[in-house]
Amino acid sequence: MKCPRCSHESSSNFCSNCGLYRLEFDSISCPICGTKNVRDSNNCVKCRIPLLRYNEYYSENYHVIGESTQKDKPDEPSRRMIKAVVSLMIGVMLFLAIFYFIGLAYNPTSQLLPKPPESYNALIRTDISNTGGDIFETQIWMALPVDCDTQRNVIIKRITPEPDLTTYDPNACTRICYWKFDQKIPGGSTITIVQNVSFTVYPFAESIDMNKIESYDSNSEIYKEYTKPSDKIESDDPEISKLAKEIVGNETNSYKKAGLIYDFVTRHITYEIQDHELGAKYAYQNAKGDCTEFATLFAAMCRSEGIPVRLVEGYLCDSDTRAGHIWTEFYIPPYGWIPADPTGDDKTNARFFFGRLGTNVLIVSKGNVRIEPDYPGERPYAFSYLAYYKTVDSGRLKFDTNADISRID
Repeated sequence: MKCPRCSHESSSNFCSNCGLYRLEFDSISCPICGTKNVRDSNNCVKCRIPLLRYNEYYSENYHVIGESTQKDKPDEPSRRMIKAVVSLMIGVMLFLAIFYFIGLAYNPTSQLLPKPPESYNALIRTDISNTGGDIFETQIWMALPVDCDTQRNVIIKRITPEPDLTTYDPNACTRICYWKFDQKIPGGSTITIVQNVSFTVYPFAESIDMNKIESYDSNSEIYKEYTKPSDKIESDDPEISKLAKEIVGNETNSYKKAGLIYDFVTRHITYEIQDHELGAKYAYQNAKGDCTEFATLFAAMCRSEGIPVRLVEGYLCDSDTRAGHIWTEFYIPPYGWIPADPTGDDKTNARFFFGRLGTNVLIVSKGNVRIEPDYPGERPYAFSYLAYYKTVDSGRLKFDTNADISRID
């Protein structure tokens, strides 16, 4: 018998050359080439493949190859089965994750994960250009933010030039600054108003219990004011009224009706920036528009169904949007005003901005605001946008507002 250690030929289990005892049992055969190797060898002396240590304790995880042992490897079908199970588990987890976020979008009783408030500094510059003839008397009203709801710690750092009068309307979440310019404003000239404010925004996500929604009080000021038609919210238009009835069908729950209308608006309108505000009727007939058209069509359809809706004016606090933004709030008793921004869901086909408001908005005005002072004999203007003006002469003013908003660390 050949000694696996020194290759000396011996007629017994004892090697007379190196002293190795029990040659037969202390050797391990290579599973590839069959060469006998010393049991302590790491590699075969002939083909150099790695050898597993001899396992004196047999288990179901090992099987004998000659005198060596090798750990069982799953056969190809088993490996395929493992891969299939793992893939299935990953798919199930992804499905559950998607289902969860879709649930957040469509379940009105769910809330987004808590998010900390954000603080900002805003520098709002408004260039008011006279695009007509000379003006000798001009009145200008502009909205500024106040503390309300999710918006707090509002500080007015600077207004240039200083307004002649400032009035507050906490219900509309605004203060109105008034300027009267008696000096001549020549055609082609520009007036610049600069406002510097800081503020903190908290997220909004209301849990709605469908069983607790109450009926509207049709005699309340909110109901009467915000279910009637108004400028660019043509809720009495026959086409819009008919469309709203078709969309809500037999639904009687006001929150669900608003959701159905919201879904229609986000799918019907294609976002396209407009030169000026065109309103609900234009949005329905042309199926395009910017935030004004999304908001006014939603408002008009809801109002035609007896759901109070008001416009909200402000700014988005991100680097891509410096101009103003308009969204909506609809009223659900006893919960109050609920935010809805159909422009935000233009691409999502979901309701991520229905019933929720993030920390990236500056609210300047909500709904109708009576401006002061007024011309004698004239009805107070329903303040709906960021600025308003009146001139005595033939001039025409164009407002160009840009907001530079940055986070405060």
